[in-house]
Amino acid sequence: IDELKERHRGKRAPKVLAIGQAGEGLVRFAAICHDKHDYAGRCGMGAVMGSKKLKAIVCRGNRKPEPADAEALRELKKRVQGRIKESVPAQSLREMGTDSTMDLGMMTGDVPIKNWTRGEALEISAEIGGPAMTEKFLVRPAACYGCPIACRRVMKNDREPFRMETGPGPEYETAASFGAMCENADAASLLVINEWCNRYGMDTISCGSAVAFAMECAEKGLIGGELLEGLELEWGNAGAILELVHRIGTRQGLGDILAEGTRRAARKIGGGAERLTCEIKGLDLPMHDPRAYHGMGLAYMMSNRGACHNAHLVHPIEQGIATWTDLGFSENYDGQTSGGKAAMVKKAEDFGQPLSALCMCVFDMWCFGSSDPVDALQAVCGWDFTLDEYLQAGARIWLLKRSLNCLMGLGPGEDRLPEKVLTPVSEGGAAGSVPDQQLLLREYYAERGLDERGRPRREVLEAAGLHDMAERLHPANG
Repeated sequence: IDELKERHRGKRAPKVLAIGQAGEGLVRFAAICHDKHDYAGRCGMGAVMGSKKLKAIVCRGNRKPEPADAEALRELKKRVQGRIKESVPAQSLREMGTDSTMDLGMMTGDVPIKNWTRGEALEISAEIGGPAMTEKFLVRPAACYGCPIACRRVMKNDREPFRMETGPGPEYETAASFGAMCENADAASLLVINEWCNRYGMDTISCGSAVAFAMECAEKGLIGGELLEGLELEWGNAGAILELVHRIGTRQGLGDILAEGTRRAARKIGGGAERLTCEIKGLDLPMHDPRAYHGMGLAYMMSNRGACHNAHLVHPIEQGIATWTDLGFSENYDGQTSGGKAAMVKKAEDFGQPLSALCMCVFDMWCFGSSDPVDALQAVCGWDFTLDEYLQAGARIWLLKRSLNCLMGLGPGEDRLPEKVLTPVSEGGAAGSVPDQQLLLREYYAERGLDERGRPRREVLEAAGLHDMAERLHPANG
């Protein structure tokens, strides 16, 4: 990236999207790196670039974009910055980053532990949560362009064996996947593991899930000496976790199998290894446990790209981090109930889907009012757009994605929770709780207007203006 920036240097600094060794090696959860610190992490987009022999994309703008209504944009900016300044979640994110949620999440049962088999490990969260990581390693907060929250971490560790020069620190998802999921309480190791995932260019959620899956396979005797090649793959062994990350990034031995993702790896390993995975539609679950928040479980099942916590706004709504009562959301949801969650999830999808289309951060949205994105569209683009039309656009985006999946063979069998999260844990904030999968799906299919094959009904697609898709999914000639 540095070489490309130097080669294409001009009056304006260029921006670079690039893949690392994992993308070149077609690791199925390879990521795309932007300027050495931000990643398009999930779904293996780095492998897509690698498959096309595309190493990097360099671009440089030559003029400043002009908003349709500069004065309206200035007023909106002043308003939302005031909201962000007063927001408790935003303050927490600035002070301790996304890992600020680790300690509370551990108490509520939101954090998965030991490959989803334990319900509580306070001794681990005390070591790898936001307060501990901030005290031990924080150099300074950092921000994406123009963001007043500054939730990114710049960290450093001077001590061996996990010494790291100043660089990007791990997010919550990374700390949970390589920490709690692997029973690893060595906070310093997380900095180095995160750094190597960045260097190889790998999604830390799927990579950490693959390592935790392999640890349980080793514990149960499904993988042994020939595959392990001397690796002591035991819970909490930080050195072994790091070594396996290297093997995945370079596709060596067991790492080559895990680089295919946990679904394919389990099929390769056999012996019932599929029961040890935790994925939906092939995408490993993020580090939020549906046993603590059943609505999140439904959102995972119905996410069009596989289990995703950012394709909607269920996370802040169900957990009470943020709410928009003017849209009909409650201020207080009981996380460990399934009945009635479908209506909330559908509306949270419709409200959240446009954020990706607008390249808006969900953390900023936690602080915004429901009409702020609409006001931004009007100020920047000059569109006469209403909040109702915004929600309709969100529904249309979801329906279009779902319809494309159905055309490519997706059926209702992929709308399911893995066995791991349908098995109750005996301790912690979510002890004894499991989502009612059938109730959640039955209510959601009715709410969204899906037929028994999981397809959006013709009348639903036509009402959304997707007439061509309605004909493709439901041809008049049968």
